[in-house]
Amino acid sequence: MLLRTRLTLYLSLVFLLIVVGLSLASLRRESILEDQLASLAISGQEALWESIVTETSLDLEGLGARMIGQMERRPPPESPEAIRRWFEQAGNSLMDRDTVLQVTDTSGRLIFSSEGTLSEDPLLDAATLDSVVASSRPAGGLQQATRDSFMVLKAVPLIARAHTFGVIILGRNVQNDLHRFATEIQATAFLLNLRGRMVQGTSPLLWQRLEPEVPPRDTHFSTIASDSRRFTVTSIPLADGSDRLAGTLVSLRDSTAELSQQRTLGLISISLVGGFVILVLVALYLYLRHAFRPLEEAIGVLRALSKGDTAVTLRSEGEGEIGRIADAISVFRANTMTLDQQRRQAARHRRRQERLIKKQLTVLASSLAGEGKDEALEDMRSLLDASNRKPADKDKETALNDDAELGLLAQVLQSMSSRITDQHQELTSMVAELREAIVTRTKLAGLQQELEIARRLQRSILPTALPPSSSVQVAGRMEAAKEVGGDFYDFFYIEPTKLGLVIADVSGKGIPAALFMAISRSLLKATAQSVKEPGAAIDNINAVLADGNEEMMFVTLFYAVLDLTDGSLTYVNAGHNPPYIHKPDGQVLPLGGIGDIPVAVMEDFSFAEQGHRLSPGDTLLLYTDGITEAFDAADQPYGEPRLEAALAAVPQGAGPAETVVAIERSVAAFVSGAPQSDDLTMLAVTWKGPLTP
Repeated sequence: MLLRTRLTLYLSLVFLLIVVGLSLASLRRESILEDQLASLAISGQEALWESIVTETSLDLEGLGARMIGQMERRPPPESPEAIRRWFEQAGNSLMDRDTVLQVTDTSGRLIFSSEGTLSEDPLLDAATLDSVVASSRPAGGLQQATRDSFMVLKAVPLIARAHTFGVIILGRNVQNDLHRFATEIQATAFLLNLRGRMVQGTSPLLWQRLEPEVPPRDTHFSTIASDSRRFTVTSIPLADGSDRLAGTLVSLRDSTAELSQQRTLGLISISLVGGFVILVLVALYLYLRHAFRPLEEAIGVLRALSKGDTAVTLRSEGEGEIGRIADAISVFRANTMTLDQQRRQAARHRRRQERLIKKQLTVLASSLAGEGKDEALEDMRSLLDASNRKPADKDKETALNDDAELGLLAQVLQSMSSRITDQHQELTSMVAELREAIVTRTKLAGLQQELEIARRLQRSILPTALPPSSSVQVAGRMEAAKEVGGDFYDFFYIEPTKLGLVIADVSGKGIPAALFMAISRSLLKATAQSVKEPGAAIDNINAVLADGNEEMMFVTLFYAVLDLTDGSLTYVNAGHNPPYIHKPDGQVLPLGGIGDIPVAVMEDFSFAEQGHRLSPGDTLLLYTDGITEAFDAADQPYGEPRLEAALAAVPQGAGPAETVVAIERSVAAFVSGAPQSDDLTMLAVTWKGPLTP
């Protein structure tokens, strides 16, 4: 059998195996992709349904919270009859027509129903109601409320004045949620009970026509056919609020066009692959038949070359094997000639490099100083003399070859390296002396850099901005008298409805005051999160700072907690300047009260709490004595009267940021460029009204 025939058979078998393997791999890949798509579809639909039901549940929970909020504004009801009357009067006004409201007492007995009958059982079971009463936390979930409907239920503990009177049960039919789910996935959706019966759906007629078999308790994905249409069926078991099975969510999606398109593409792919394989095999056979024809001629020529007959030549015939063999022989002959030429060029290039090295060594020797320069130049002259001596006969033993000349270059280079090393050591000692001369300057620059870093770090710990709020606006400013200062201010949320405010002034200036300030601020912010009362929080901080205070440093501070729901302000004044309140009508009032001693002066001291209620639009200004004790060129203080006048001149409706800027400009205009004697720190807070959800 000819070689070309064997190759054709072997390649045909290989192509057949490849096609079969690719077909099997394609089928397996399609099966895996279908499983992955089914898993993704189930996961996506399950997540979408959970998000829709969760949104409805949160809406019901918010409705219950609003009912409880209105109840807390009145005296709490004392009896089930009073609770029923209250919900008849006020509860129904908060509801929409799609929501069912029930109220039970703590024993689970129904005492109010928006549907008007109290003879039925509550929508939630007794165990769930007992859990809500015991934990005082909302509970609920999806549940089949009637034979023909599912509902999203939410039980909210009825708490008024810190006392649990019963449970509010809110329910909403899931039909709207089911329509929303079907719209999102572009399909029809149905809810089945535990026995597999369809209870609710977006297209009951389609369900009756198809009647798909769906396992009621397992996740399922399949395809069914009806007439000329094909549908994908996805089922997801649903749990109620107690993680018990409540029913099954089923979606039906018309996939006729997609599946038909997939079948068409599969047939086209198989046809194209089969045709391509046949075409390749035919073309391969014809090509091998043509390509192997000149092979015998090429074998004869190779035998001649193996006997040393280099005079034989080959002519390339097209792109066959004999043509490539001729090209290889031609390339071999050309490479041999090129190799000899490159050897001669390499020798010339080496000599040019040697001359360049000699020249550079001469320049380097000339750059040396003293006796080293003369000795290096003498070595170079000896090397040049040896290189310039030409032998009379090429076979003469005294002639210098290339390796000997490179050896001489190495000896000269080694000698010159030793001399350069000696001069380098002398330069090193001179550099050491120069380094000692700049040590003082380096230390001074380092100290200035450290102070600048400390200043940036101190400013970085100050709060920048409060998140946008409908109830409060805050702005602050601090300008240290030195690189670092002892003043600080801060504002932070203690609870979602309570804002902590603080401004303080540490005794002294510079780095010690800055360190004491950082410690005081960290202690206050950490303590305020666990100790909610301002008086108790300052007592704890005072005990820590006063213990072992050998440097006798202290800090004056004003710490307050603002309730954003009613504007009540609870504060402690530890030896600090009394703040001012700027009313919306322009009136400026000092925030009076008893001022205690500064913090860290006495260990066992109890700081007094004081209170004040802000009105909507009031601006509270906190400041340090750097404002009132700012001196002009005549050594006159700015003082409280000027501060009150500047605050009163702030335009009505201005925010805290405008207030701070106005006072800062007033102080700057007063001092008229006089040196700053103390840190200037301000914090302005505007309460705009009760916090809205």
